[in-house]
Amino acid sequence: MSLRDDLMQDLKEIFASGEITEAAAIAGQELTGGGIFRKPFLRAEVGVGVASSEPTLTVLDEDLAALPLAAARGDQVDLLDRGETWYLHEQQPGGNGMTVLILVEG
Repeated sequence: MSLRDDLMQDLKEIFASGEITEAAAIAGQELTGGGIFRKPFLRAEVGVGVASSEPTLTVLDEDLAALPLAAARGDQVDLLDRGETWYLHEQQPGGNGMTVLILVEG
């Protein structure tokens, strides 16, 4: 087994454990391994430019591929553990077996 295969297996186990992931659904389709939600804190200071920091959901590529309908811009993204609803703005495949979904409020 290659190093990449070993790392992918480790990632699958981490996502399956639910320790750092939470249940999520895209357009009503639940993701097998859930995702890692991140909502960075954004502080604006007077006289300093503000960088945009959108909330993200990091998911396994194979979980996205397993959805019966492909995820698309504007799809509703439900964070089931939080009871929050977001909308898919953009997908950023990482080339590492994971994709970062950029989310926006409705």
